[in-house]
Amino acid sequence: MPPTVFISPPSAPKPRAAIHPVFLPGLGCPGRCLYCNQNQQTGSREHSLAKIAGQLWRELHTAEHTNSSPFELAFFGGTFTRLPVSWQQRFLEISAEYRNKGLITAVRCSTRPDSCQLPQLERLAGLGLSTVEIGAQTFSSHVLRAVRRGYDPEAIASAAANVRKAGLGLGIQLLPGLPGHTHSAWLRDVRQTLDLRPDFVRIYPCLVLDQTPLANMYRQGLFQPWTLQQTITALARASLRLSAAKIPVIRMGLHPEPSLIKSLIAGPWHPALGSLVRSRTLLSRIKMACLQLPPGPKQVICPRSLQGDLWGHKRIHRLPLHKVGITPDRVVYTNARRLEITSLEQR
Repeated sequence: MPPTVFISPPSAPKPRAAIHPVFLPGLGCPGRCLYCNQNQQTGSREHSLAKIAGQLWRELHTAEHTNSSPFELAFFGGTFTRLPVSWQQRFLEISAEYRNKGLITAVRCSTRPDSCQLPQLERLAGLGLSTVEIGAQTFSSHVLRAVRRGYDPEAIASAAANVRKAGLGLGIQLLPGLPGHTHSAWLRDVRQTLDLRPDFVRIYPCLVLDQTPLANMYRQGLFQPWTLQQTITALARASLRLSAAKIPVIRMGLHPEPSLIKSLIAGPWHPALGSLVRSRTLLSRIKMACLQLPPGPKQVICPRSLQGDLWGHKRIHRLPLHKVGITPDRVVYTNARRLEITSLEQR
């Protein structure tokens, strides 16, 4: 029987409710990081907590009376745990009202590692908060200093431990490609993220946005962002490691807000970055699998769900697949649950 290897696709993440974001652009943040322009990133220019709360209540009221499907509420774009305590409580009271009505399934927020004290998190958990996403960005001390984050790597580990002690879900947000960040430092970031065992990870490669200190550095030739191909390679390596640890990456790249596109000066932007990375990851797994087989032509049975990922964006993987013996005429698409590669050469 000809030798065959099998590649199972990454486990599909558990189904979860849609997320309804509430943007708090820069609110609660103790300062402004080198790369940050929350107005452009989120598409929101509202900086009044009272107006944001009022808009949230109206949106929830409308959703309730239009029989919208339940969703998870998420407070993004600022430092939720640094808001005035009265406003933290107010937002969670609004959330609790509609959670009791069955419209909201859970509540999450994003925050900084140095704003995750245990008593505070326990209080927020008691008010209905479900998950905290920590904006770690990187574990590299010199990069954190360079971008003015204001904390050290130890603060990230401490924050993650406090989130767990408070009984909350844990997410980690990473930002590869910051000034001074190397690919080896990125892989160390991934290893340290694995040590924290988060429930999920988001990855936002560093972009140069207008009206930021980083944009001034770029224009002066003091900063060069990673290229798209460098970023895809780096994220594919991270994805392989995180997938092996069964930690899902739930987002790669910023959401394509029109204001973001308009303000983008440079950096590894692509509207389908996640798809590009998944495709590169699959290619890496196929090449490793083919090392177990004799050289020469291969027959492939491919799940239809992986057809696009197999060949890559604009069929960019056609040549590297040809080098390991895989050509379009020998690929069959079926409803199989895993990809099957059979050598047509006997050992």
